[in-house]
Amino acid sequence: MDFKLSEREELLRKTMREFAEKEIPPRMEAMEETGEFPVDLLKKMGDVGFLVSSPPRIWGTGMDISLALSF
Repeated sequence: MDFKLSEREELLRKTMREFAEKEIPPRMEAMEETGEFPVDLLKKMGDVGFLVSSPPRIWGTGMDISLALSF
């Protein structure tokens, strides 16, 4: 069995890591103090394509992330 990531999976892993290393550390102190995760950061994650909405048949909302965050 081959457990190596495909080229596409490796690109996704690299992109997610770069995003997380750039966007999260500067905000960690505030997030730890408030216990909240900033909505604008979630929106950025959605813009990059890291967030997906689950269909209602598996208990998701079926909403696009931008619509879900507008409530």
